[in-house]
Amino acid sequence: MPGQEDVTMKGMQPEDVFELTGVSDPRVSPDGRTVAYVVWRIDKETNAYPSAIWTRAVDGTGEPRRLTSGEHRDIEPRWSPDGT
Repeated sequence: MPGQEDVTMKGMQPEDVFELTGVSDPRVSPDGRTVAYVVWRIDKETNAYPSAIWTRAVDGTGEPRRLTSGEHRDIEPRWSPDGT
């Protein structure tokens, strides 16, 4: 089409996998207001999957809060019955 540049898209390359991050294991607090979840990434240098536990309000307000450093594989967040 006139006015459009020729754009060449490259498909995903094997090295692109190291740029991936993911979110898993969401757990809603007993009062239903907060969700705890895991954010992971791939560390190419150590061949590991470090992850951190985060929380955020279920309604999306406020900023996400990281609870663990993410230097290791922090997984499986859980709430106590009183919500802590």
